[in-house]
Amino acid sequence: MGEIADVIGGGTPRTNDPHNYEDGTIPWITPADLSGYTAKHIGHGKRYITEKGLSASSARMLPAGTVLFSSRAPVGYVTIASNPVCTNQGFKSFVLKSEDILSDYVYWWLKGSKDLAESLASGTTFLELPGAKAKQIPIPIAPLEQQKRIVAEIEKQFSRL
Repeated sequence: MGEIADVIGGGTPRTNDPHNYEDGTIPWITPADLSGYTAKHIGHGKRYITEKGLSASSARMLPAGTVLFSSRAPVGYVTIASNPVCTNQGFKSFVLKSEDILSDYVYWWLKGSKDLAESLASGTTFLELPGAKAKQIPIPIAPLEQQKRIVAEIEKQFSRL
């Protein structure tokens, strides 16, 4: 993954400062937002942060098309940003480096690689996948047209289910 994407962690603004959240307009996503979430794309979570909250934390704006992957509590939730968003530290997000790699392709690969990602994680209280390990998740890269066919076939089969 590290060869095809920049791996970006998230952050949480201080919750005891209401100026980080009140009247916020920046979509901020946590793994809790993905619990029970079944859509492939996401545009926002339950909470929004302010510009102050963004600049006062390690959260970073991620472009539309970023593949969001929960890296702790739990490891393995995956979705695609439908618009610019930021995440908390429970994510390692993949900003693809090339237009020759489809977000949908990476999404489906990661959906099927949860066990692999968990095997790379560590921790005593809860498993966490650090950025260096997220970069090591192997992914076979097919030519663009083949990626499109693979995605179309996966989605065709899931629609039948």
